[in-house]
Amino acid sequence: MPDTVAIRTGSRLHLGLLAHGMTDGPNHGGCGLVLEEPGFTLRLERSTSDRVTTGDDAAGGEDYVARVVRVLDRVRSCRGISWPAAVHVERVVPRHAGLGSGTQLAAAVVQGLATLDGETERLTAAELAERTGRGHRSAVGLHGFVRGGFLVDRGHRSGEKLGELAERIEFPLDWRVLLVMPGRGEGLANEAEAEAFARLPPTLSDHVASLWRLVDERMTPALRAGDFGAFSQSVYEYGRRVGESFAAVQGGTYSHASTARIVDRLRESGVEGVGQTSWGPTVFAFAESPGAAERIAGELSEPGRLGFPVDVTITSARSSGAGVSVL
Repeated sequence: MPDTVAIRTGSRLHLGLLAHGMTDGPNHGGCGLVLEEPGFTLRLERSTSDRVTTGDDAAGGEDYVARVVRVLDRVRSCRGISWPAAVHVERVVPRHAGLGSGTQLAAAVVQGLATLDGETERLTAAELAERTGRGHRSAVGLHGFVRGGFLVDRGHRSGEKLGELAERIEFPLDWRVLLVMPGRGEGLANEAEAEAFARLPPTLSDHVASLWRLVDERMTPALRAGDFGAFSQSVYEYGRRVGESFAAVQGGTYSHASTARIVDRLRESGVEGVGQTSWGPTVFAFAESPGAAERIAGELSEPGRLGFPVDVTITSARSSGAGVSVL
């Protein structure tokens, strides 16, 4: 069995959940994209005692240490692994930013432990869901950890632990994604997220049907055809409609005033494919080329453009699952 394993993940965009509280069809579901950056880099090895450390690029290190410890405890209780492990978290995905940080970290730790324990086959999304306790709402993060690409999650019915992966589409290599993060604000997570779902009324079936038509008849055909304009328009419309259905718990179509302002400014400058990923506050914007992405980023950084500072990351889609290396 190997002594050391390295894991490299991406992060994920979530364009919005489709359904909640329905009794006559699957709940949750939605669309998402796996990104190259930001991502987690972890190293796991057998040790004489449990030890979790973070590197210089792991901002908020104490929180990530606590998360890893919880995953280790869960795996020990459900898989019977008794040997101690050292886990070093070198690079991280920002937490509570709408980029699937918790799911990617948990999946990386679980996959690393499985490899150290002698499991030679990569874990499936269903196995990751069982071992991490993740994926009970959105399945995009776990399917994305395994496969990468643009993913369509059909949701799950009562009693099912993971949403069905209905479609996976390769994302065009030249297209870029801008992640625009306001300096303040976090998306809902943990107890606050659970409370928000508890307050939400059930999604109307007509609303869900219209979203699926948008995905099946416009968004995914445009992506497969490489039609950037049609894809961008459908992404914005999809996100706006989903946001309206969550307005009662997030205070509007978008979760923060700064998020809404970024979306408005990007749309005013001619960028059509914009939206909020998951609960935000991060805004995503699609660009047709690296040059277009640089231009958009430059405009956002102009003094007075937004009235508050933002961090802008230009990244690309990740077409494969997490990297696993035995050292």
